[in-house]
Amino acid sequence: MTVPRPISRLPLVSIGAVAVSKLFIMPVIGVALSQGLVKGGLIAQDAHVLRFAVCFFSAVPSCVMRCLNTLMLQRDVPGRAHPSLRA
Repeated sequence: MTVPRPISRLPLVSIGAVAVSKLFIMPVIGVALSQGLVKGGLIAQDAHVLRFAVCFFSAVPSCVMRCLNTLMLQRDVPGRAHPSLRA
C-alpha cells in the first residue's frame, strides 16, 4: 500500500466524517433504536439485561466491540490465566 505524497492528498474530510459518524452519530442512533424496540413491544420493559445488551452492543464503536467479542468467545483453557489478567 502506498501513502500519497503529500499528505494533503488524503481524503481527510471523508476520514473525519467516518470517524465522527462511528463515534458520535451511530451510538445515538443505536440507543434510539433500542429504546424504540422497548416502546414497540419487541423487548419487555422489565428485561433490564436484554435492554442493556441491545443498547450496549448497538452503541459501542466497532473496535471496542471486536475486543469484547474476542474476550467473550475465547475458550477457557484450564491452568492458563485469562489474557486480560496477564501482566
